[in-house]
Amino acid sequence: MIIEKLESRVINGANCFFGEVEVTEQYTGYKIKRGDTIIGIEPLSLPPLSFRTKAFWIVPCGETEQKIIAAGLDFAGGLHGAEHALIALMPLHVMCDRWDIGGLSCPSFGEDGEPVIFVYDGYEGGIGLAEKAFEVLPDLVTTSFRLVHDCLCEDGCPSCIYSPKCGNDNQPLDKGATTMVLRELYPVQDKVGDINGETRINRHLNPLVTV
Repeated sequence: MIIEKLESRVINGANCFFGEVEVTEQYTGYKIKRGDTIIGIEPLSLPPLSFRTKAFWIVPCGETEQKIIAAGLDFAGGLHGAEHALIALMPLHVMCDRWDIGGLSCPSFGEDGEPVIFVYDGYEGGIGLAEKAFEVLPDLVTTSFRLVHDCLCEDGCPSCIYSPKCGNDNQPLDKGATTMVLRELYPVQDKVGDINGETRINRHLNPLVTV
């Protein structure tokens, strides 16, 4: 749940925000493993855990969803894969471990039913990770796109969009849709501002283009 929007920016037509959110997590089971092999899954009955923290979130523009659906790909799998890629690459830009970060993606979120990708600090009150990532979001999007685009696998793998900490067992995921989501976010011009204040514009050269 979004509590308060603190900052906003627009990256290549996508609205991006930083603010305070409330996260609810619930553990319903655990896996018994021998090495990398799962030998059993045991259920748990625990109450949900809720806490307030800081997050950044991205609302892809409507054209992105239309293009992905027209290509016969899974939009929800693309959002989920983009969420995983952003989390995987955050430690390159922010001093953290991927286990310090949580995420959520949804093709229809809130009253407006907009698609959204959340990345949040996994600690009560936040510890500055999402805030720093929001500052360098164009660079984070760029490296995330490269990670997925340049991976030689066909359908996704642990080197690109599969996450060892995914609470949904890495379902759904769609590498092609993930590539399209991140490509549509690719920063050509980045407009930065706060919710109520002035706006300044930063221009970013496309690092994949030689000039």
